[in-house]
Amino acid sequence: MSQWIPGLVSGLLCLSLGASAQAQSPASTTASLSGPSVLKTTEPAVLKGHGLPAGAAVTVFVAAPGGQTAGYSAVVDGNGQLSYRLVASLPGSYRVTVADTGGRALAQATVNFAQ
Repeated sequence: MSQWIPGLVSGLLCLSLGASAQAQSPASTTASLSGPSVLKTTEPAVLKGHGLPAGAAVTVFVAAPGGQTAGYSAVVDGNGQLSYRLVASLPGSYRVTVADTGGRALAQATVNFAQ
């Protein structure tokens, strides 16, 4: 279920990094979500997920500084990768979590936006 967070604009983009990329076996891969830790509110944060279940439907949850949370649907690419673009018009810490369809957190990152 998606909800709107005032002052938060975000978008989803699933990326494939090319035919030469090799999918790793789930047993040897730990999911991660990485990106910049501090940005100005005028700059978008691009977070990259790796080691996620290939082709899986996921929800990207964004928790804003005021405690509001919104969820956005996405699909992980065939290499277990996901790219998420976050733009915030309000300063503060935003926690981004990628969760499976059962709501289990797969990866998480925090981005701090300053004026």
